Amino acid sequence: MSLQLAGAKLTESSAIQEIDIGTETTVNGTTYRYFKNGAADLVAGDFCVFYSSTKIATKASTSTATGVNNVGVLIPQYAIPASEYGWFAVKGFFSVKVLANCAADKPLYTSATSGSLDDTSSSMFQNDGGVALGTAQGGAGGLNTTAFSHNYMTVRSV
Repeated sequence: MSLQLAGAKLTESSAIQEIDIGTETTVNGTTYRYFKNGAADLVAGDFCVFYSSTKIATKASTSTATGVNNVGVLIPQYAIPASEYGWFAVKGFFSVKVLANCAADKPLYTSATSGSLDDTSSSMFQNDGGVALGTAQGGAGGLNTTAFSHNYMTVRSV
């Protein structure tokens, strides 16, 4: 269940846990979930996965464990240092990192570039939750600010 949380710091991380892991809030049509980051620093738009057993966000790539389905997706909208807590977009409108020449309205996949998506299907994981780009990414990879998802995002092996 998503709540409107007064005082939720949606653009700040914390070294200490300030609220229950998995708590959600919706602001301006985007739902955010509170989680702990794993061992690597995250930047805005990193495409991350979490496993229900660990409840820790980890950058996704083609080397993410195989044979899994319906793994949850989290996307930070600001930098979150390693092992800190913060809010991650889970559905609505958000920014996500993509590779160069990524098309709008096409299926997106994890890529060999950790934390970035691509529209090339050579990866092991397809984002299953309907993440799409509103505008194509130009000739350079980077942060695409037109991403959206109408559902909770998940990935599955392909």
